[in-house]
Amino acid sequence: MYYLYLAFCEDNSIYTGVTNNLNRRLTEHRTKSGGWHTKLHPATKFLHTEEFKTKKEAMRREKQLKGWTRVKKEALIKGDGIIKEVINSEPRREIPGPVVMCGGLIDLPAQHS
Repeated sequence: MYYLYLAFCEDNSIYTGVTNNLNRRLTEHRTKSGGWHTKLHPATKFLHTEEFKTKKEAMRREKQLKGWTRVKKEALIKGDGIIKEVINSEPRREIPGPVVMCGGLIDLPAQHS
């Protein structure tokens, strides 16, 4: 399984990424050994995840979400129906495809050495 995720960073930004291991990836982001953005602004928790059978599907969804505005990503995270209004009010840049959503915050415990 592969996962698309939105992570909250210390600078209040939202980082979008893909992994096959959520625990390992959050640890990497927390310890500044993840993506270039999280080396400067460590991620503290996952705000949203979606599960996919293949890496290709997850990366396709990642590309889609990276084209979204912060408002649209926040609507997805909230999952309260607002996203339909936001999606309909913005230009169509989405790539259609199946989505499995995990609601709520996902805050994995910090790994201690």
